[in-house]
Amino acid sequence: MTPDQTIQWKGLAAIAESFQWTNVILVHEDSEFGRESVPHIIDSFQDKKVHISYKSSISSLATDDQIIDELRKLSDMQERVFVIHVSHFLAFRILVYAKRVGLMSQGYAWIVTDKTMNFFDPIELDEEVVESFQGVLGLKYLIPSSIQLRKFSKRWRKESLLSSPNIFNILAYDTTFAVATAVERAEIRPSKDGKKVGAMMAMDFTNIRESESGKILLKELLNVRFKGLSGEFHLVNSKFIAKPLEIVNVIGKGERRVGIWTEDDGINGLEGIIWPGGSLIPPRRLILQTSKKLRIGVPMLVGFEDFLTVEQNPLTNETIAKGFCVDVFNAAIEALSYEVPYVFVPFSVANKKPNSETYNQLIYEVYLQNFDAVVGDTTITANRSLYVDFTIPYTDLGVGTVTRDDQNLRKIWWFLEPLDAHMWIAATCSFFIIGATIWVIEYPINPTFQGPWQDVVGPVLWFSFSTLTFSHSNLSLLYLSSLFTNKHIYIYIYSGGSRKYS
Repeated sequence: MTPDQTIQWKGLAAIAESFQWTNVILVHEDSEFGRESVPHIIDSFQDKKVHISYKSSISSLATDDQIIDELRKLSDMQERVFVIHVSHFLAFRILVYAKRVGLMSQGYAWIVTDKTMNFFDPIELDEEVVESFQGVLGLKYLIPSSIQLRKFSKRWRKESLLSSPNIFNILAYDTTFAVATAVERAEIRPSKDGKKVGAMMAMDFTNIRESESGKILLKELLNVRFKGLSGEFHLVNSKFIAKPLEIVNVIGKGERRVGIWTEDDGINGLEGIIWPGGSLIPPRRLILQTSKKLRIGVPMLVGFEDFLTVEQNPLTNETIAKGFCVDVFNAAIEALSYEVPYVFVPFSVANKKPNSETYNQLIYEVYLQNFDAVVGDTTITANRSLYVDFTIPYTDLGVGTVTRDDQNLRKIWWFLEPLDAHMWIAATCSFFIIGATIWVIEYPINPTFQGPWQDVVGPVLWFSFSTLTFSHSNLSLLYLSSLFTNKHIYIYIYSGGSRKYS
């Protein structure tokens, strides 16, 4: 009876998903057991949309040179995340040689299964093995702490002279207790003829698969439930029920729990992990395998500093580029699934004054392959597009075109649209009210507003219209008229402005 290994594969896939790893390398043992596990591991990772880009098969009988050759082959690949599912003896050898060939430095991640972590004991292992495990993540089945477990561990250390029992020792103890319980129950079961027959007495050891007592014992064993040293004990399809997984991080001469995974709740934790090389940053991307760094040209010109500023460190002679264009470039690089090494190379002219010809020269440097790319406030033109490819514009320059609106041309009263109907009605009414009020005020002394009505209507309406150009003061004689008109104009402008911008 063994733990349900499918739970462990799901836990591995959940870890890869939590760190947004899209590709991993699987290192498995070249044995029947190892090959049988591979399809199930692949299915679990595919459910989380994680691709196993390469499967490395290493035999437990492999020589040191064979292991080193395989590790060097892995170092030539872009992936930096490795999952190891081999026996603990083979895992110790693999990690020791992985450190020697440089695969345990910053930017790498190694995850081992319980087949390795259950036998990881820093006190008993060689110092080089413990050193090669630094930063490794491991999975173990979580054993809840209890008084019974502490007493058992104390007796174990006293009698076996070992540090502490592992999961296999604890499960073996619980299994033995479960079998003894099942035998006790089977011994008092009645046989077909109604007599109580001891199961062990009636058992045919030479043909145990077909013996009646064997079936009875198996049925009783499957029905056994109790709380043992490993937690709740119960068999489903001859396997232990799924137990939570403990995610540990090897640091120094010990291991530290950094998370717990359960099938129902997923991962809880994964904080404070120290990765190989002492890095606190998890490897998220592939590394582009090239010895060449991309030469990114940046214009060292006097212009809009918010878009681009280029300086050179006088001590290291390193080019430092800042600004919005550089921020967009860095964001695009970070979005890639692999890491691209690059270096900024300044492009300058004598007067450092930006003009179209200077930028044409900069673009042409890419065409001449002196630069691999250009980052800067470069305008896209038809002529420049003949030599290089541009990205999609990422800034709104505010450039637009004015076109004729044929629909508005068909509207006769389109010029009335700036104000709504209520404002136009109010303005028209006030137009007549102003004229009538001023006529009443000016009539006694102003000859312009005296005489027959057909002679007065024109000046009155013209006075109302003249308020739009502030020339009405030439027509009025009384201060009261000017006071009323100016106050009315102020009210009109305020109400009209409020209506326009609301």
